[in-house]
Amino acid sequence: MATGKTIIHVTRGKKAHEEGHGGAWKVAYADFVTALMALFIVLWVMGQKPEVRAAIANYFQHPLGTESTEPAGTPGPLEIIALPTNEEVFKQLQKDIEEKIRSAPGFEELQKYVTLSVAPDGLRIELLEQHDSLFFQVGSPDLTEPAKDLLALIAAQLARFKNTIAIEGHTDARPFGSEDPNRTNWELSAERANAARRVMEPYLNDDQIYQVVCYADKRLRIPEDPNDPANRRISILVRPREPGEEPEAVVRKPVAGGTLESEAQSWVPPESEAAPSPDEAETAAPAGEGE
Repeated sequence: MATGKTIIHVTRGKKAHEEGHGGAWKVAYADFVTALMALFIVLWVMGQKPEVRAAIANYFQHPLGTESTEPAGTPGPLEIIALPTNEEVFKQLQKDIEEKIRSAPGFEELQKYVTLSVAPDGLRIELLEQHDSLFFQVGSPDLTEPAKDLLALIAAQLARFKNTIAIEGHTDARPFGSEDPNRTNWELSAERANAARRVMEPYLNDDQIYQVVCYADKRLRIPEDPNDPANRRISILVRPREPGEEPEAVVRKPVAGGTLESEAQSWVPPESEAAPSPDEAETAAPAGEGE
């Protein structure tokens, strides 16, 4: 039976999803991250030493290591020596020092008694004494003139790498003869180590010497013959960098003639000095140290 009412059906359509915004925001974000990284690099460079900043600038000016095209008299490209490992540092030092000693005048006799060896504790350079007093006056902490020149040459090479060094004084086992009971081989080895320090210090970097120590006859080079003159020696120990310690690059400054010279003071060979002959060396010796 009809009621007379009209039934109205309402149909609501579903809203369609909005289309995606695309990847434009990713490009903007990448630009932001790139700019942020560039800012951090600039801040890092600004915090470096002046010579490091100059070297970085020079690299971008000469990325292929080409020669400078600047007018004569203008400093050319700087050279950066990176020291990645202790072994490479010590091998380079050993090679350079041996070549310098061989080529320098006046060291023909001394070079036979200079030894260089790489050990776990670092690069060890030793000046081994002989009967004819090559390095020290007899029974005395006074260095001979050729020994001073040799130590200066070695120090100039060590200054290139900035590793810290220790200087050790050693004697043989013969008791030091002296009327003063307080003067022994301990005092003699200490005085000789300090004498070497005073000669080397002007050629080294600030605070490069971290230790000067005397051993007297407690660390013999030839234990089977405690009185051997080779036990009387000066040892220079180049300390390895500690694990995690960043290697420090050395910047060399261009000099006339196109060569490169370290910032450390350079050793200049003497013009007319030569090692004293055995006949000129002192022959009278106190009862101690075998001299």
